[in-house]
Amino acid sequence: MTRVRPYTNWDDVPVIIDLAMLCRLLGISMPTAQKLVNAGDIPAKKVGNAWRVTKDAVKRYVEAERI
Repeated sequence: MTRVRPYTNWDDVPVIIDLAMLCRLLGISMPTAQKLVNAGDIPAKKVGNAWRVTKDAVKRYVEAERI
């Protein structure tokens, strides 16, 4: 199993991320990430069968101190 290095700087995070990376960034489970996206707490777009989130949307969510 490959170890994934955590991000320590927002500049290193890609501009568009998927829900798996959202989970890693926020330290939450996939069902929790899906609930946040479905509720509109974190704006996201569905591309095919996958959700995509912008880095700015995640930053706004974190800065709002919701976690």
